Amino acid sequence: MFETESNISPVGPRSWVLPLALALTLTTHARAQAAPDDSAFLARAATTLAALGIDKEPAKVDFDADVVAPHALVLRVGALELLYPKGHLQKAQQLGDLKDAVLSTCDMQRTFCEWMAGGTVPPEVDTTCKAVQAWIKGWRWPATDEALATVTPEVAKAQADFTGAVAKMLSRDPSQCRAQCWLAPTRQNFGDMVCLIGGLAPENRDFLWLDDVVKSSEGWAVRPRVLQIVAMEYGSPKELGGDTVGMRMDFRERTGLLQHIVQRTAASLAVMAFGDVLDRNFEAGLSQDLVIALYKENNARSGGSGRGGYVGGRSRFVAGGASSGGALGAISLDSQWRQTKGKDWFQRPLKQAQRTGAKLKDAKQPKERMGHFALQDDAGRPILALPAPLLGPPETQPSVPGDFEADFKEMRRAYRSAFVYWLREFAGKGTTDSRQKFGAMMREMAEGAGKVTFDLAVRRAYGERLSADGPEPPSLEWRFLAWLAK
Repeated sequence: MFETESNISPVGPRSWVLPLALALTLTTHARAQAAPDDSAFLARAATTLAALGIDKEPAKVDFDADVVAPHALVLRVGALELLYPKGHLQKAQQLGDLKDAVLSTCDMQRTFCEWMAGGTVPPEVDTTCKAVQAWIKGWRWPATDEALATVTPEVAKAQADFTGAVAKMLSRDPSQCRAQCWLAPTRQNFGDMVCLIGGLAPENRDFLWLDDVVKSSEGWAVRPRVLQIVAMEYGSPKELGGDTVGMRMDFRERTGLLQHIVQRTAASLAVMAFGDVLDRNFEAGLSQDLVIALYKENNARSGGSGRGGYVGGRSRFVAGGASSGGALGAISLDSQWRQTKGKDWFQRPLKQAQRTGAKLKDAKQPKERMGHFALQDDAGRPILALPAPLLGPPETQPSVPGDFEADFKEMRRAYRSAFVYWLREFAGKGTTDSRQKFGAMMREMAEGAGKVTFDLAVRRAYGERLSADGPEPPSLEWRFLAWLAK
């Protein structure tokens, strides 16, 4: 089942060439079945290459040799490889944003490893992470690209040690830990890279050469490797396109930029760590919860309805797909699901919707009392009772009428976060047991190298199934629903 703005499920004709990890788990768009007009994207890709002094057709460009080596800072931080375009450190604020963003990815990986270890940060990860952060904290304005790219032997060793420590947690060789993200400091750079990287291979065009991606705040490519392009600005409300004029991500929350960076880089880390069978519900919940763990809230646009952003009719979302935009428009970003901004792991809005859903169903049985959530239509009327379960395979997921689609995506964003939080803190016999089981589940998936599904890892770690049609036989999802209903 594909999550779409138009409730049309098929993906584009070229989607079959994409690896399963992208086809099933990544936040992305797929192209319309009709042959798309690529001329505008191709023209922008050519213009971008000309500006970089690259005299090649997009399809003949070697991304590493022609683009990254001469035109990007390469920052190895644990299991992440962060790329940042050269020539964008002209202001102190630009250096500050990059510095804070890179520091946040260190914190995210330390917390990721803490959860994977069962509740305690592995000493090797903690020590090496702090050593790398000490180097980053030493960045001072004015700074040049060359200054950041040139590291001492001590810094190079700290970077290698941090990568090795995270790789050990993931049961990987350090050389395999390369979750690559291009951090785009401006809307112009984000749009340029979407068009350029889309031109490298036909497979990339299916996921990048879409108007909605250019207007959004993240995009994915699969050639020459899985790569996420992450915007560091939202589109301006004064420009519907949102592809050249930007606005700061912290215009609403002080940590808005860092919330976005952590959520997006956590998604890249999860894709690398857990492989092709990564469950979208778990990946989204995990990535969103890492933000809450670090910043005590998560109001990032990514992962929800994209309200506040331009929504185009050509958007299509792969199962579990997420935000349909990033440019702030006339519709408020806020929804009933964001009233607490995740400070309570979205428990309050879910509990309220669960109680209203029971009233809409005039519930008598346990399944009806705890297994329905009230959704609002686009007019703000809570008149649809959405039935659980929501964590089964895509083909079992409920569909909703188009005027409830935006609220459904926001509800699912909250539901995923709350479930992963419950799984980590309450699904066992106590907090310690829950965290140990959660870590065991993560290690099962990492050690399985893309062969152990979330459902299988859950069964092995918790001793019960992930979900079921109703409260009996017992399953984790229905125990979660009972916990919410208390």
